[in-house]
Amino acid sequence: MIRWTVGLPLMFAVTIMQVAIFDSALIGNQIRLDLPLYLLVAIGLSVRGEQATLGGFALGLIVDMFQFGPFGVNALIFCLAGWSLAEARLRVLQENASFRTMQGVLSTLVVTGLTWLLGSVFGQSPLGLNNGPWGVVANLAAVGLIGGIMVHPMGRLVRWMLRKEWVDRATPAVGI
Repeated sequence: MIRWTVGLPLMFAVTIMQVAIFDSALIGNQIRLDLPLYLLVAIGLSVRGEQATLGGFALGLIVDMFQFGPFGVNALIFCLAGWSLAEARLRVLQENASFRTMQGVLSTLVVTGLTWLLGSVFGQSPLGLNNGPWGVVANLAAVGLIGGIMVHPMGRLVRWMLRKEWVDRATPAVGI
């Protein structure tokens, strides 16, 4: 169970850090670190479906307040992604940190792909698409690698968000 008194301020802090620092600091002028996305993946891989859905929706609404685009798109994507990640986690055995890293890579790639697809419906184009097909491949590879790495520190943040009785249950899921 998420402690909302801790979770909501943490979600705001992560989103404000994203907007203030990481939206303008691109790696190689192409790759944007997406802290709310990494937090979403950690939430989805650490809590049950209902909580991941609510956490994803809340985080998506907060992101929508600070980013340009149709209001509610991130809330919709994050809500569905949080639920999907939590449900997929329940069906797969989690054995070690390297498995958690692979889950982070795949989850980040799926959510990024959905965001790009839905963004294109509204006329937005990701940076990697400007460089042709190899730019897309390179951008996705970098985004997936970074997502696999970032799932571990974000998992620690999620532990702070959980109620004490759930921390022991989430420890194998966080991959610390």
